[in-house]
Amino acid sequence: NYSISVSSVSLPNAPALQSFAHGTDGDYVLLFGGRTNNTPKAGGLHNMDNSSNYASSSFRPLSYNNQLFVYDITNGNADSLSKDTLQEKLIAQYCKKGTEKCKAFFKNAVSNLCNVTNPISTQAGNQLYVLGGYGFGPNLSDSTTYITYNQITTIDVPTMIKLVKGNTLTDSDWSKLIRFGSDPTNTLISTGAEMFKIGDSIYLAGGHKFDNGTQQYL
Repeated sequence: NYSISVSSVSLPNAPALQSFAHGTDGDYVLLFGGRTNNTPKAGGLHNMDNSSNYASSSFRPLSYNNQLFVYDITNGNADSLSKDTLQEKLIAQYCKKGTEKCKAFFKNAVSNLCNVTNPISTQAGNQLYVLGGYGFGPNLSDSTTYITYNQITTIDVPTMIKLVKGNTLTDSDWSKLIRFGSDPTNTLISTGAEMFKIGDSIYLAGGHKFDNGTQQYL
């Protein structure tokens, strides 16, 4: 026999997000991705059939969250770092020669991490693994360019929290902060699934693949 009780908890200043990814380090919660409907008519219920242009209705680009947040559950303090600022910091750190290819890589990788809804994530120790998610493509007004991503990202949560809170990172911090990759076979394309790390393996279960108005159950 067992019992379950539910009680409400007040979280002042907590970011208003849905379908986001998160990691934790002690009393700090790192949150990013997903959508925010703080702006009136930014989003809501959606129809995924071919006749619905959700780029101009329920999945409008302005509804996507462009901030990384660190929330302290003990006192309600919230720090934030914009997606654009993260891109700039990574480019400044890793693109020392200033090549356009390097800059484009980090701009795309950060956008693919932040401008998605329902990314799949799991945390093991300090490492947060993030896969996929559904987001807009290069033409923001055309829902046929919306895709499900196959990007894989590994984030060192304490280090990212340190960066979002405005602290200076050491060379050691930068070396472990974040890593981006993708599946060249396009097998790991999913959104809204569950992911678990068991032993040395990461398992992906369920999810969907949306592409050009089509839906595939995984």
